[in-house]
Amino acid sequence: MRRVGVLGVAAAALALSVVAGSASAGRGSKACGKVSGVPIHAHNVSCRIAYRGQVGQSSEYMWWRRTTYRSHAASVVLGGKVYGAPSGQGWGTAHPHFIYNGGDASGSITNVHWSSWGGAVAHGRGRNPIFKPRGGYYPRPVVALLKAKDIGRCEGRDAYLRLLIREPRRPGGPLGPWRSWSGAQTICEPYGSARR
Repeated sequence: MRRVGVLGVAAAALALSVVAGSASAGRGSKACGKVSGVPIHAHNVSCRIAYRGQVGQSSEYMWWRRTTYRSHAASVVLGGKVYGAPSGQGWGTAHPHFIYNGGDASGSITNVHWSSWGGAVAHGRGRNPIFKPRGGYYPRPVVALLKAKDIGRCEGRDAYLRLLIREPRRPGGPLGPWRSWSGAQTICEPYGSARR
């Protein structure tokens, strides 16, 4: 009885490998059926066949789809180069570690580290010099939180069109509310254009 069970398992495994081999050869064929609901950045949809059921019962196979995705993170950039032109930095690049408007030091963020870049919202954390109430800067920059959002087209590329910042009013103080880095404009327009 045990020999029959072992032989049955071996036979089933052999049958599965033969069918799976033929499925691999026909990847992308109509055997998969119509592929629907695949995100736009999916670039490879293939078919596989898997065994379902137990040895000794009627053999049953089912198709399933495997979809792989292009890395979206590398293709999304932060706004457009036009936003910080001519002396800004970080704009129009992917997950920049330094962002600068091109004006005074308060318009810069250094040592920026991003998470979830390429997703609907990218979260960043960096260091920002802030003004003292009566002028000048505090000796050390404060920790600032960033949110890049609203992916759209900018200069022919996928880009985050909005950047939000949250920081304290003084070193060691509580974080203030989220505010738009660029005000009413997007970061795909020349800096300050919405206020002209």
